[in-house]
Amino acid sequence: MYPSPINRLRSLCGQKSQITKAFSLSLAVPTGEPLDICAELLSSTEIKVTWKPSDQSKQNGQIMGYKIFYWVHMLNRSNSVIDSNQHTKSLPREMMEIVPDTLSSFILLDFYKWTNYSIQISAFNPAGDGPRSKPTIVQTLEDLPGEIGPIEFDEITRSPH
Repeated sequence: MYPSPINRLRSLCGQKSQITKAFSLSLAVPTGEPLDICAELLSSTEIKVTWKPSDQSKQNGQIMGYKIFYWVHMLNRSNSVIDSNQHTKSLPREMMEIVPDTLSSFILLDFYKWTNYSIQISAFNPAGDGPRSKPTIVQTLEDLPGEIGPIEFDEITRSPH
């Protein structure tokens, strides 16, 4: 509860008065998740994600933006994947992009080829983050293999035949 600024001003200026008006500000995080999440494959390394805002009654104020969470689905215990050059790469458990409330789609880049990803989206307002959408699982496309690395031989011998 916050006292009315007029009453506070009167009490500071020497006139004693009772607080006659009070109001409360209550902010709540969104209670609804974004709807109709769709993941469209654009290439072997790019995914376009689209969504719709939650119901107006579940936004609890002005939505400021969206958080897009994504990660490799079913990572092994070492949190690693093998890239197109057969090198093992360690990945973070989860990555995130923040986009403004004016967007309802976003292109995610730099995915590993032929890999399953999980994607979730949540809306946020001044009070905090709302619930995440249900995971959308998508597999990136196959592509041509990467460049072959250098070939080395320890010893070369000729056979007599």
